[in-house]
Amino acid sequence: HTSEGFAIAWSCIESGILLSGDSDGRILLSAMGQDRFHTDAGSAFTGHQGSVEDIQWSPTEDYVFASCGCDGYMRFWDTRLSNRKPALSIQVIANVDCNVLSWSSLNAFLVATGHDDGSFAVWDLRTLSSGNKPDASRVKEPKSVATFNWHTDAITSIAWHTTDDSMLATSSEDDTVALWDLATEADHDTMVDDEIALDDVPEQLMFIHQGQKSIKEIHWHRQIPGCLVSTAYDGFNIFKTINS
Repeated sequence: HTSEGFAIAWSCIESGILLSGDSDGRILLSAMGQDRFHTDAGSAFTGHQGSVEDIQWSPTEDYVFASCGCDGYMRFWDTRLSNRKPALSIQVIANVDCNVLSWSSLNAFLVATGHDDGSFAVWDLRTLSSGNKPDASRVKEPKSVATFNWHTDAITSIAWHTTDDSMLATSSEDDTVALWDLATEADHDTMVDDEIALDDVPEQLMFIHQGQKSIKEIHWHRQIPGCLVSTAYDGFNIFKTINS
């Protein structure tokens, strides 16, 4: 790389395979050899207009990965293609950075994206097929499964739950971590307190964690279901809620 980068991802299927993205919009693939890593800088994956913000490998296919960038696009790539261009490009948000993405390990059709305006969206890849359109690499009018605008500042991290395919977590520059259950619907029979503005609270919002400053990343614990780790400017927290 000739410029700084923020995106990096190990393959979750094949060991020793690493992707890295930079602020020039280039993505490089590195492979571990017998004594060192080998990177072919001359065959970069290109397609983003500006910085590559995040990268995720497919949880089921060792030659497919996704990326997002400050151009507001989520792009899907096939490492077998010699042209090193996106196989599919989706504008997830207009005129706003797409900061992070998470590809569900439990449901390979679901990808979540977090944006610089504080919103995040969930996408079903089965609905994003571009079919036989003239420009088959770009979906003209993508539609998310769900979009949420709860956070008041940029989304800094997003992560699907490791054992519950309907749950995910988000962190934001508003200094909160939120837990979401997409399978939840409001029980209007239990809403008896008219003084609480429940209309302003998404039905799927389960829990809000506060107390940290400038939260940068969140990860679910791989061995303790429902346990979440969040890193921030002032340290890191490890917590588990009763509903996660």
